[in-house]
Amino acid sequence: MWIDWTPFISTIVDMIYDVIIIGGGPAGSTLGYDLTVKGFDVLIIEKEKFPRYKVCAGGVPLILKDLIGDFPYERMFDTVLLMKGGRSWRLHLTSPIATVRRPNFDNYLLNRAKKAGVRIRFETVNEIKDDKVLTNKRSYRTRIIVGADGAFSLVRRTMGIRFRRWVNTVEWEISGSTDQFLVAIGPGPGYAWSWPKRNTIAFGGGGFGKPEQWALRLAQGLGIRPENSGYHYRYPLWEKGLRAKDNMILIGDAGAFASPLTGAGIYTGIISALAASKMITRYLKYGGPFADPYFRSLYQELIPPSRLAPVLFTLPPVFINFSKRAIGRSFGEIQGYQKMIRSLWRSI
Repeated sequence: MWIDWTPFISTIVDMIYDVIIIGGGPAGSTLGYDLTVKGFDVLIIEKEKFPRYKVCAGGVPLILKDLIGDFPYERMFDTVLLMKGGRSWRLHLTSPIATVRRPNFDNYLLNRAKKAGVRIRFETVNEIKDDKVLTNKRSYRTRIIVGADGAFSLVRRTMGIRFRRWVNTVEWEISGSTDQFLVAIGPGPGYAWSWPKRNTIAFGGGGFGKPEQWALRLAQGLGIRPENSGYHYRYPLWEKGLRAKDNMILIGDAGAFASPLTGAGIYTGIISALAASKMITRYLKYGGPFADPYFRSLYQELIPPSRLAPVLFTLPPVFINFSKRAIGRSFGEIQGYQKMIRSLWRSI
């Protein structure tokens, strides 16, 4: 009788890959796909079975289709209602925003990676030692380890990297329907949102402090009564700093790529993955020091919102009135935040 010994051998002998990505969310799946189509042997290790439920505001620029294909989305909006200090402005967006449900969106990206040839294991990573990744089932060896394992990344802790600025958020996904794609700024260093999907509304607040102070203020204004305490989570906002060290690299929330202005992390996580793909490809093909020059190419996306955030949160509402057209034209565009800053500066 023939016996397949592979399952038994794989628990004893380390399985070897060019790249191991820990975390199968949007950033990890995008990186896995991109490296595999370039010919590298890639493994994604994800601790949760997909599709997984994840509470998330889920707003992404529709131009993301150019990078990841025809992703599933719930609603599309070409206007946003911006509120601050008792005033409101309806901004017309040149680049529309799509809302997504994370179980569907994340599953689409992971399946896309799997179809391209990425190997996927649903296991829990317990330890990282040099070129080894040890899970609850077996051990693996690799040339590159990528941390795409979220805000409380094991890979980042292993690298000894810390980020200083963390945002606190609370969110609910409530039944209902509305056509208002809404963001309310302040008071203080925080904001609230109400982003419609097909049959639900992603509603919440976030900032430097207790997020309920912004979320519940907006809820009262909209006549919404949250039924529970909501889903609380924290994640780091982008700041300049190291994200590649030895044979390890960080992307997505693990690398603190969330926008300093909106807190949004899906789009910036995906472009961090594509930048990392260039860096890893160069290293695996040509060797040399494993540095992060490609992450600097993202500065045009991340430095301007970090400068714009304190302006929008601290300036009186009248300055938004002077700049609303520029904000609407620029929102969701490449280098769009730079255009917003120039417009606000001219209005001061």
